[in-house]
Amino acid sequence: MTQPKRKVPAACDLALSPRVGGTCLGCGRTVFPFDGVTPEIEAQLIAHIRSGHTVSAISLLRTVSGRGLEESKWMIEHMLSAAGIPRLDPSS
Repeated sequence: MTQPKRKVPAACDLALSPRVGGTCLGCGRTVFPFDGVTPEIEAQLIAHIRSGHTVSAISLLRTVSGRGLEESKWMIEHMLSAAGIPRLDPSS
C-alpha cells in the first residue's frame, strides 16, 4: 500500500534558501544553512525542481551538504516558489 503524497501547507513560506536557511512562518520549522551550497549549486537545485526532478534535487542537496533525507526533502519542498512553482492548493 502506497502512502499519499504529502503536501506542503499553503501557509508555508515556500521561498526558503538552503544557503541562508530560515524559519517557515507556516509550519514554524527552523533550518540552519546547508553547508556546501553555493549560488551555483542552488541554481542547479532550482533547475531540477523546475524540470520536475525533485528526487534529483534532494539527492544533490544531500550529497553537497551531508544532511539527511528528511531535512533535505523539507528544504526542497520549501524552495518551490523560488523555482517559480505555484503554491499547492490545500483544497485539492
